[in-house]
Amino acid sequence: MTPFLQQVAHHYTGKNIGNYCFIFPSRRALVFFKKYLQEEIKGAHLDAPVAAPKMYTINDFFFTLAGVNAADRVSLLLELYECYTKL
Repeated sequence: MTPFLQQVAHHYTGKNIGNYCFIFPSRRALVFFKKYLQEEIKGAHLDAPVAAPKMYTINDFFFTLAGVNAADRVSLLLELYECYTKL
């Protein structure tokens, strides 16, 4: 049985994939899709260069839409501690 992400990569190979944006639930899924897409493109022996699509995890996508960066764990922990001390 072929993995789902490999089926998706196969489906979009040969199309103008550079115009698409793929959003994944986790970084692991994104890494596997990149691997399968690379294999499909190599196997297709395309004559023209292929533009890579935009690929995001769901978190990265929402931060991109919001126009902000994710806070690091230390900053969040310090902010939580500050709220705790006020209580």
